[in-house]
Amino acid sequence: MSDLARWLPFYRQRPNERLWLFCFPHAGGGASLYRGWQEVLPPEVGVCAVQWPGRETRIEERPFTSLDELIEAWLDVFTPWLKRPFAFFGHSLGALIAFELARSIRRKTGHTPALFIASGFRAPQLPSSLPRICHLPDAAFLHELSHLGSLPQAVWDTPELIELLLPALRADFTIYEQYQYQPSSELPLPCPVYAWGGLGDKLVSFEELDGWREQAWDAFAVRLFPGGHFYLQESRSYILPALAHLLAECVAQFI
Repeated sequence: MSDLARWLPFYRQRPNERLWLFCFPHAGGGASLYRGWQEVLPPEVGVCAVQWPGRETRIEERPFTSLDELIEAWLDVFTPWLKRPFAFFGHSLGALIAFELARSIRRKTGHTPALFIASGFRAPQLPSSLPRICHLPDAAFLHELSHLGSLPQAVWDTPELIELLLPALRADFTIYEQYQYQPSSELPLPCPVYAWGGLGDKLVSFEELDGWREQAWDAFAVRLFPGGHFYLQESRSYILPALAHLLAECVAQFI
């Protein structure tokens, strides 16, 4: 299997592509979170749902426990792609990864996303309000996860899936809990930044979403959709038209 097929298992090139939308999943999640988006979004947009090691089609691979290593591995594969306009959409931990990727890309290549959407995650400069759990034994770790509500119910309904995902979940929470925001002398992201969330999300408040304003130099807005932390699945009929509109505006800049 090629590097591209490993990292983007559902990507299918479209003849009129002008912009890539890289989509990053939540802790323990995989690229399948974004399956079906390609058919709804503008034909000029190529949906690149990123598959991290240790889950779904890469379940046999060792998951990353270091954010720096994860970013370097992604850059090794995708830096050549960044000559074409691109946008980032990250949900939960995926929003944090997307943010640090955007900063690394800017430092190393000078390129920046044309659009950045952080979904279901507090602004990176704000302290975490969640307990530290990545060091706990398996049973205690899963017990705490169940109380946090940080996984879709469908995962909890399948014990075999929980067992398969445990290494990736622990690795992802290690990345999350070891993260320390480093202020930068650079200007904030020079592109429209949007913070999206669920109206009933108990993990992320409106104020924490609004904190992304500090990371935006251009346009910024918060938008809430029906649903909880996993509103992406609950409010698909609202989210995808809203995203399609933003992407169409973005693509129009490059025509």
